Amino acid sequence: MPDFKEIVESSWCTMTEHHEPFHILYHKLLVTSKKLRAWSKEIISDVRKQLHMAHEVILRPDISQENRVLTEEELNLRAKLKKRILGLALIERARSKQASRITNIKLGDANTKYFHRRVNARRRKNHIQRLRKGHGWVIAHDEKALVVQDHFTEVMGRPPQRQSDINWESLQLQTHDLSDLDTPFTEEELKGAIQHMPSDKAPGPDGFTSAFLSNVGT
Repeated sequence: MPDFKEIVESSWCTMTEHHEPFHILYHKLLVTSKKLRAWSKEIISDVRKQLHMAHEVILRPDISQENRVLTEEELNLRAKLKKRILGLALIERARSKQASRITNIKLGDANTKYFHRRVNARRRKNHIQRLRKGHGWVIAHDEKALVVQDHFTEVMGRPPQRQSDINWESLQLQTHDLSDLDTPFTEEELKGAIQHMPSDKAPGPDGFTSAFLSNVGT
């Protein structure tokens, strides 16, 4: 499995059809973000598999030592697997803590079951049990989705055509030249905007903070 550095290098060197620097940078960040998320999922799933396999292998010598004395090779393998389990359990606990969004407890102060319960509690809290429709309630998923769609279509949909309008010429407002708004961004403007952003904030949903973008820009 490739490591973090290989994933970033291969993603960053991906070919693109864009020609403007800003579009090229956006494409590189988008591809890198997608591949890192996929790589993270593979690591987590692989950790779970290794953890279960290590437990299963350790179980065999534990059963065998009830009837005989384990050999030196079996004892060494058992000890190595137990050390391996500690590392895998730490990774799994960190993943569960991140999913539970608990920040007031240090890593190691609580077991994984606590984090799993917090994750399940968040899921139950975010679940909408029912929605009101007229004088009744809907509980089926498709019906709830239809109620939500109808509500926001009515609230945020296209308004009816207006019967009157404003005569802007009679107001004699001062006009401004806005032709510069269509001018493409320069490289200096992009670097200046990135440098002035908070270093711990991500400007977009890709998760890359301005500190990461600043290092890329340099």
